[in-house]
Amino acid sequence: MKKWDDLLSKFSNPISRLEKYLLREGVITADQNEKLRLTARNMVRDALKASSVMPKPSIDVMFTDVYDSVPSHIAEQKEELRAHLRKYPEHYNLDTFKDGKAWIK
Repeated sequence: MKKWDDLLSKFSNPISRLEKYLLREGVITADQNEKLRLTARNMVRDALKASSVMPKPSIDVMFTDVYDSVPSHIAEQKEELRAHLRKYPEHYNLDTFKDGKAWIK
């Protein structure tokens, strides 16, 4: 969250702008705003905790989720990644991915 805040501080943060607008217009009170922030923070924290124990999707998703039919240059990149992971499996925790070990066979 700190990194996100630091990044957004360099730009015009749309969340802060909306928050200031809603407070200025009297749509929400400072107390309501603080409760909303706390609720949102807790929801994000809970989602991160839950997702951290879930297996990551198959590595294939990185290549198949974007295109209807995979272009040849992307198919080449997929095979290059597969070869790289076969050569250096000890540097990657493939067990954290669905079908991770099977993906490199």
